[in-house]
Amino acid sequence: MKLSRSRFNLLIASLVALAILCGLIAFYLDPIDKFEFVSDEITFSDQLRVIAKLKNNSLFEKDEIETDKIFVNITESCDALYTLNILCSKCKPSGNYEVRIMLETKDWSKPLDYLSGNFVDYYSISIPVDVRNYLRTYEKISSELGYKASEPKVTILITTSAVNKTFERNLTLQLAEQIVKITFDEPKTNKFTEKSSVFIERFDVVILKYLYAVFSALLAIFAFIAYKKIEVIEEDKFKKYESIMVRAKSASKDKVELKSFEELLKLSEYLNKPIVRLNDGFMITDGSTIYFASKE
Repeated sequence: MKLSRSRFNLLIASLVALAILCGLIAFYLDPIDKFEFVSDEITFSDQLRVIAKLKNNSLFEKDEIETDKIFVNITESCDALYTLNILCSKCKPSGNYEVRIMLETKDWSKPLDYLSGNFVDYYSISIPVDVRNYLRTYEKISSELGYKASEPKVTILITTSAVNKTFERNLTLQLAEQIVKITFDEPKTNKFTEKSSVFIERFDVVILKYLYAVFSALLAIFAFIAYKKIEVIEEDKFKKYESIMVRAKSASKDKVELKSFEELLKLSEYLNKPIVRLNDGFMITDGSTIYFASKE
C-alpha cells in the first residue's frame, strides 16, 4: 500500500490519537458505584433546671424552688440539675461528659471547677452553684488587681461526647451581691443522621472498560504495522503547475519524446502548432526542435 506523505502522517496521527483516547477512557472508567443510605438516627435530648434551697423566708414561704434568679440573702445552697438522654436504633449510646465552670469579666477569666464522667444511654448530674464562693473569688481577684473589672459572670459549660457527636449546653450567672440572674437555653432535642455507604461493581462497566483497553491496544498495534508497512510516496511539489506543463520521457538538444499523445496535444494548443501524424507516432516541430509522441 502506498500513500502520500501528508495522508500517511494523518493516518498515523489519527490511529495514535484514537488509541490514546480509548486508553484514557478505559483508565478513567470506574465500575464501582457508591450508594449512601441512612443507617441510624441519633437523638440527643436534655433538661436543665436550677434548684435553690432557701432559708426561712416570707417571699416564697417554702424551702426549695426552681428558679432563674438566686436571691443571695435567703439562699442556703443552689444546684444545677442536668439530664441527657441518647436514643438510637443501632448505635451503642455511650460516651463521656465534661463540666467546666469559669469566672469571667470583660478583662479576665479564671477556671473555677471541672467535673467529668462516663455514661451509657443517659446521665444525670447535679452541679453545685456556689454563688457566695464565686463572689468571694471575684472580690479577692479585684483586691489583688486594685480594681473591679466590669460585668462579672460565671459560665457553666456542659460538653457531651458520644457516638462521634458533640452536644453542648451552657448556663450563665450574672454575679451581683443581692440577685444573681441565671440564663440558659430551653430544653432542646438534637437529631443526627448516621449514613453508611455500600460499593457495588457494575458488570457492564467492567466489560466496557476492558473493551476500550483492548480497542486501544489494537489501534496501537495497527498504527505500528501501518508505520512499518505503508510505503510513503513523496508528493510532487510541482503538481499544482500541471495545467501549464507537459510530461516528457526523454529530451536531447533537438528532440523531445513526450509521455503520451495527450501531452503532445496540450503542447500543440500551447504552441499553436499542427500535429503531424507519422507511421510510428505523432510530432510537432518548433524551429529546430521536434516534439514526438509514440502511438502506444
